[in-house]
Amino acid sequence: MKPDRKPPLERLTAQMRDQGSLPERDLWPGISAAIDEVEKATTIPAPMPRRRRALWSLVAVAATLFLLVAAGWEYQRDFGPVAERDTSEGPGNELAVLSQALDELNQALAGNPADSGLTRLIQMVEQSRGDLLRMNVRGWLRDVPNAPFS
Repeated sequence: MKPDRKPPLERLTAQMRDQGSLPERDLWPGISAAIDEVEKATTIPAPMPRRRRALWSLVAVAATLFLLVAAGWEYQRDFGPVAERDTSEGPGNELAVLSQALDELNQALAGNPADSGLTRLIQMVEQSRGDLLRMNVRGWLRDVPNAPFS
């Protein structure tokens, strides 16, 4: 007798066909309905719209900019000598960076006035700028003897 080299599934189906052990009814409609139920239960959510993705990327850029400015300011405040601080020029380079970012955002908003994401980003940069100014004022008051709120 020659060994059968067919795949196991093919051998089993051939054996069932030869022995006559077919199911009493067609099983495919039940199988198809079960597959459809599983597909309905595990639907993949629709991807985020492009507008929302663009908004999130702008928010991420603003948050990164704010964190970099805040970390740089904290480093300068903690480790920079007081004599090197130039208090006559105001908050310094950080404020210039925020002002430049604000100018660029305003230019972008002029080109697309309906973009609410840009408006929110401008508000965030303005808030960061105010926070930076408050931090500078507190730092200056700390250096001044007998200053209020120091």
